[in-house]
Amino acid sequence: MPKSRQPTCTISFRISSSDERRLRELGAASGLSPGEMARELVRERLDESATLSRKLDRLGVELDAFRMDFATAVEMVLRIAGSQQPVSRNEVEQWVAENLRPR
Repeated sequence: MPKSRQPTCTISFRISSSDERRLRELGAASGLSPGEMARELVRERLDESATLSRKLDRLGVELDAFRMDFATAVEMVLRIAGSQQPVSRNEVEQWVAENLRPR
């Protein structure tokens, strides 16, 4: 089955002669014309931006979870400190494992 092609458009911009020379060198090393090399660099950057956006979204979710875990830990510390009841090291380690360690 033939590969369907998306419509394309032309984008043009000016670059310095030193950047153009670097683009030619990069392209030549990869067997690409300067235009093909520029297109590859743009695609890589666009893909990188999408990946970065997903990572930032995931980091936000993890930060929210950390805040909840931290609040829980502070609450537990304050309860224990206020209760004046001795808590064994085992009980503390078990509570931390159940409530704060990565699941």
